Amino acid sequence: MKTVVCFGDSNTFGVDPDGGRHPRDARWTGRLQTLLGKDYYIVEEGLNGRTTVFEDPMQPYRNGAEALPYVLQSHKPTDLFLIMLGTNDCKAHFGVSAKAISRGLDRLCRMIEHFDYGDFKTPDIFIVSPIHMADGVLERGVSDFNEDSIRKAEELASFYKEIAATYHAGFFDASTVATPGSDALHMDAASHRSLAEALAEEVKRWFDEKTEGGK
Repeated sequence: MKTVVCFGDSNTFGVDPDGGRHPRDARWTGRLQTLLGKDYYIVEEGLNGRTTVFEDPMQPYRNGAEALPYVLQSHKPTDLFLIMLGTNDCKAHFGVSAKAISRGLDRLCRMIEHFDYGDFKTPDIFIVSPIHMADGVLERGVSDFNEDSIRKAEELASFYKEIAATYHAGFFDASTVATPGSDALHMDAASHRSLAEALAEEVKRWFDEKTEGGK
């Protein structure tokens, strides 16, 4: 059985744009488990507001770099570590560029590569660039995001793709198959389904190519 840890924010947690939380089997992680079947174990590690490396004064305990060592330790052995973060880094009060956000992702990748796994192997890395925000996010009275936030979220994929190449990691741009729902920020059930279907193919291809390369 191959273990895939999915480390993300509210779109991995499964926040429903219409309120509450999507059911487990409707979230992309749950759907991914169903699509991949019994030969895979999908670990859902989503947290609302999680960033790559930034401390949020509005929401404590959201720093991904602080949480990462605990996640790496508790889920050993992991075959593939999938990261989908960056949306919350685009919040206005952080005031950082898409390039700076990508450096946060780079730090997470370095942490994964250099973590002490003991007798277990170092997991492969798979980077998923998050979905985009819609203009409606500015109309919801939420001060966390502004027009620059929307632009920065759209710029992440190009930077993330470069980082993936640096670490010989997998890469997929979630915005090519999924969009935000009614709150302009979180995926509805249809987008969770689309993302799961796309990632199921990507994950299977990743392991197939690893197997072929090892022959």
